[in-house]
Amino acid sequence: MGRARDIANIINSETFITPASASASYLTASSASSTYLPLTGGSVNGSLSVSGNIINSTRPGFKARISGNPTVAQGTILPFNSTFYNIGNHFNTSTYKFTVPITGFYQVDLQLRIETSTNQYLHAMLYDDSNTMIDELFSLENGNSEAFTAAAGSMMFRLNQGTIVHLRCGYSSAGSRTFIAQNTWAMTYVG
Repeated sequence: MGRARDIANIINSETFITPASASASYLTASSASSTYLPLTGGSVNGSLSVSGNIINSTRPGFKARISGNPTVAQGTILPFNSTFYNIGNHFNTSTYKFTVPITGFYQVDLQLRIETSTNQYLHAMLYDDSNTMIDELFSLENGNSEAFTAAAGSMMFRLNQGTIVHLRCGYSSAGSRTFIAQNTWAMTYVG
């Protein structure tokens, strides 16, 4: 039971320990083979069956928020200036931008609230660092006389390593809007 033969675990992305019937002494770089891989690296060809959890504690991602009630001009980068978590420190709370560390798919979740009056339009867009819009996360038109406009959106994007992304908003008319504190933006690498 305590032997290494029952271990199947991902230590880091694509780094496997897959001993089929070995003691812990086989898990060294000098004795690594196609069956027994070292703890520090290796790869697996073919199928991998796991009867348990595959854990990757270094999956990059962040959840940021806008603190205070900032007034933001149309088309300006949204000031997500603090984080709840920032795994890998790829989100910059000074520039409000995320640098993509791994090419792959990212889940993007966004919640925004602005102080408003009737007939406001809120349009949230994800941009890269060359100021090219990657995609729209959501659009909302508020025809009610509510005290604020609120919207949330969630999408998945395939992003390339090194791409720098940020969020901007468009409004129904030119000018600025006041964002209510605790707006959140989260991105997580999903594979």
